[in-house]
This record gives sequence, structure tokens and C-alpha cells, in this order.
Amino acid sequence: MKFIVKLQAEITIKSRPVRKRFTKILESSVKNVLRRVDEQVTTRMNWDNIEVNTANNTPENRLKLIETLKCIPGIPMFLEVQQTNFTDVHDIYEKTAAVHAKNIEGKSFCVRAKRTGSHDFNSLKIEQYVGGGLNQLVDSAKVKLKNPDVTIRLEIKNENLFIVTERHKGMGGFPIATQEDVLSLMSGGFDSGVASYQMIKKGARTHYCFFNLGGAAQIAVLMVVVVIILISLERYSRRQQKQFNSRNPGAPIPTIKLTGKYAYGASILAFIPVLFGFLIPFIILSYYAINYFDVSWSSNFVTYALNSFSLAGMAAIITLILGLVLAYSKRMNKNKATRFFVGFASLGYAVPGAVLAIGIIIPFAAFDNFIDGIMREYFQVSTGLILSGTAFAIVFSYSVRFLAVASGSIESSLDKVTPNMDMASRSMGHSHLSTLIRVHLPIIRRGALTAMLVVFVDCLKELPATLILRPFNFETLATQVYQFASDELLEQSALSALVIVLVGIIPVILLDKSISKKRE
Repeated sequence: MKFIVKLQAEITIKSRPVRKRFTKILESSVKNVLRRVDEQVTTRMNWDNIEVNTANNTPENRLKLIETLKCIPGIPMFLEVQQTNFTDVHDIYEKTAAVHAKNIEGKSFCVRAKRTGSHDFNSLKIEQYVGGGLNQLVDSAKVKLKNPDVTIRLEIKNENLFIVTERHKGMGGFPIATQEDVLSLMSGGFDSGVASYQMIKKGARTHYCFFNLGGAAQIAVLMVVVVIILISLERYSRRQQKQFNSRNPGAPIPTIKLTGKYAYGASILAFIPVLFGFLIPFIILSYYAINYFDVSWSSNFVTYALNSFSLAGMAAIITLILGLVLAYSKRMNKNKATRFFVGFASLGYAVPGAVLAIGIIIPFAAFDNFIDGIMREYFQVSTGLILSGTAFAIVFSYSVRFLAVASGSIESSLDKVTPNMDMASRSMGHSHLSTLIRVHLPIIRRGALTAMLVVFVDCLKELPATLILRPFNFETLATQVYQFASDELLEQSALSALVIVLVGIIPVILLDKSISKKRE
């Protein structure tokens, strides 16, 4: 079974790079959407069309594919064809007659041919020969060039003959993701739905706003309560646990060298999760990123990458400082109030990002509305959004969410430092701050570096909070991957996903080498 997807007329008149980009996006969308119906579907991009093929020729599958193609933006029309080879014009006539002879009985018809390639005949000769032959073959049929009952369409591409069996009308418009994003505020009327449909046809990725802040807040409160109970139980279970570093921090980590079958067995077992968890996905992402590089790489991609790195970098630094303050405060002050606030800081990591974002946006929006109301009343000036819908809200959410990661890593490093060092430093006249800088920081620097790198990578790939709190039309690599994946444009998301993977793996490799390296 074969379908030929025709391109929107406006796409065909664009420049070569733009046309190629639009066609690739449409091909990827067609392939990914149809594979949800039929896993055997394959696509092929040509200059003026997209071929869709499948080995599943059942009537049920045919109807499903047709209905699905009708609902894909960017397809004005698609043809259902039978592909075959031919030798000459008479062979074209015989193969056309085998398909359409019964369809033109008692009806008027005409033949329309489109030819591509080098042949000893032209399109007009094909139309005359095939049309004349069918007119003689079917006595009840008659040729009518204007407004016939049946139009027999033939497409010849080099040595291939495409006999059009049926013509279907599509949704039209541009492929999704060829234009900028839009936000649709959905109401109870039909106008918002119609407007959204028109924007989809324009090629804009449309986001729908169905916002129930009260219901979201109720769910968020319930989840927070559950998290508090679980964290409290965990803290209580290890209240008496203490651990100090009994060996020299600079001493090399002891290792056991395996030989023979044990070495091979351990290597294989260690390689399996790396193979399936990293290498295979990495190869697939690299393949898609290379093949669709001209579609994915743009000035917008660079902007999204800079957004991701800057937000993650600021959040990592802020979170590291806050984590260091919390962990050191807990070490210096053993009272219940300090332990409570340090434990409370761990809630962010346990709560889902979407729930945390709801908890942040409510007070931020209330503050913005309060300030805006005052400024409007007394100064007739609107301040707009100060905190909510800004980069500050995103960095704040990152810091709250991953503060537990930083403070936990630093706290774990500090717990391995014997209290005798603190007492020795204090006996020599050093303050708490001086002790932290001159004694603890050199010892826990690896733990602090680990915390900062882990927070940076977590912020880089954080999605739910970013989606909710970001300013409109503000994208990061994570949100771009999500949007492409939501639109079934998996190939276009590969480059952004690959960058996230590489940025996440490089610090891990460097840190592993640093930790494993023996001190001289």
C-alpha cells in the first residue's frame, strides 16, 4: 500500500533551505503519527512529495491510515496509488485499464498525466493514448475533458508508474513546529477552539491553558503532607547514626584486581547497563541529530542552549552556597530548630516539580498583583510581572527543588570530619567562619564540587517546573525536547537531547577521574 503526500503550494515556492526544512518536519510528523497506527509504515522524502509505504494491506489498516493522514497539519492532499514498472505507452494503458476499467463504466472520464524524467513521449501523448484506449475498451464510457465524472490520474517518475486509485483531501496548512509557539486560553465557547485550529493550520505549536489553581493547590498540599511524613520517619529511623572518616582523606581508595573468568564476568555485567542505558540511546540520538541537523540547528537552538546553561549555572551556584550554609549551621548548632529547618529544606527534592511550581506561582502571583494594585492606585503605573513568569522564578524553583541534593552531599562530607578538628581550630582562636574556610572547605571540596555538578545537571534537565514557571516563548533544551516529542517530531528533538546527555556525562567523567586519581 502506497500513499503520496503532496506539499502545500506555499511550501513549494519557498527557498531551497526553507523548503527542505518544512518538508523534513512534515515527513517526520507523518512517520511518527502513522507508526502509532501501523508500525510497518515507512516514509521517503522527495522534492515535491512524501511517499508513505506499508506492507499491511488490510482494509482496516487502509481506513485507519487515511483517517490519520487527514488530521495531520501540513497535508493539503494525498493520493492513494499503485506503483508498478512499465516498458512503453501501451504498457501504461494496459496497467491503467486493469485498475480503472470498471470505475468508468457508464460514466464520463478524462486522463491527466504528470511525467518526470527522460522518455520518448510526453504527458499529452500519454493522456491521448490511454484515454483513447479506455474509450474503445469500455463502450458505456465517454471522454469528457471538462468536469468529468471520473478523473484518472497518472504519475510517471523515470521507470515507475503511479496509478492514482483515490484522491483524499487533507487538513492543509503548514506542518506543526514550523512557526513560533502560541498560547490558547480555552473558554466555554467555540471561538477559542476555532482560533486554536486556525493557528495549528498556520504551523504554530499551540499550548492550551485549562488552569484550575484551586484544585492544583489542594493536590499539592496533600502530596506535601505525605512527603513530610515520609521524611520525618526516615530522619527518625537514623537519628542515632553517626559516621566519621577513620582513614586519611588523601589516601588512595583500596581496590581489588580481578583476573581470568572473574574479570571477564565482571566486565560483561558492568557493560550491560552501559550498553542499554547509554550507548544504544546515544547512537540513536546521534544518528537522528546528524540526519536532521539542518532542521534542528538554528539561532533559536543556540538561544535555548544559552538559556539552559545560564539558568542551571546560576541555580547551581546559589544552591551550593545555601546548602553549605544549611549543612554547616546544622553541624554548629545541634538544637531542634536548626535540625527542623534543615530537614524542611529537603522537601523540595521529594515533591514533584509540577507541585513545587504550583506552590511557587501562587505566592509570587499574589505578590505581583499586590504591588501592581498599589502602583496603579497611587501612581497610575502598571508594574506587570515582577517575580512570576520570569527567570527569577525558574532559578528560585531550581534552588528549592535541588537544595536537598547540595545540602545532603555537603552534610555527608561534613559528617565524615571528626569533631576533634573543630575543637582544635577553636582552641587556636579561629571563629566558626574561619574554621569553615580554613579547615572544612579543603576537606569537603570534593563533596561540594559533586553537589554543584549534580545540581547543574539536574537543573539542565528539569522539565515540569520550567514548563509552568517560564515566561511565555522562553525555551530551554529540556522544554524543546518535550515539545518536539509531544508533536511526535522525535528526530528534531535528538540534537537537544544529545546536548543534555553530553553536558551531563562530561562533568561525571571528569569528577570520576578526579576522585579516582591517587594523591601524590
